[in-house]
Amino acid sequence: MLTGFSNYDVLDFIMTSDFVEGLTESEFRFLLKRSQKIIRELKSNEIGNSYKMDELNDKIKKLQTEHVEEISNLNKVLENAQRELIELKTKKLTLKERISGKIIQK
Repeated sequence: MLTGFSNYDVLDFIMTSDFVEGLTESEFRFLLKRSQKIIRELKSNEIGNSYKMDELNDKIKKLQTEHVEEISNLNKVLENAQRELIELKTKKLTLKERISGKIIQK
């Protein structure tokens, strides 16, 4: 009577049943075995998803760390560029630089 049903159908029957439908012992056994299988599959999926979530969280943390480090490095580059600009603006030109029209960097 119960063979050929999908996991959803079996779970739906178990969840809505009062177990007074007059099922035979073999049909009850089938329901129990099938529900065990479904629960094992769900638990396996849950564990697998948990591992995937942990991996994704680790990747997110790694990317956040890299992002913060990259921002820090870019801020250092910006500070150096600003410092060099200020030095160039306040630099006294040598005679050679004035004649050639080019600033000689150290």
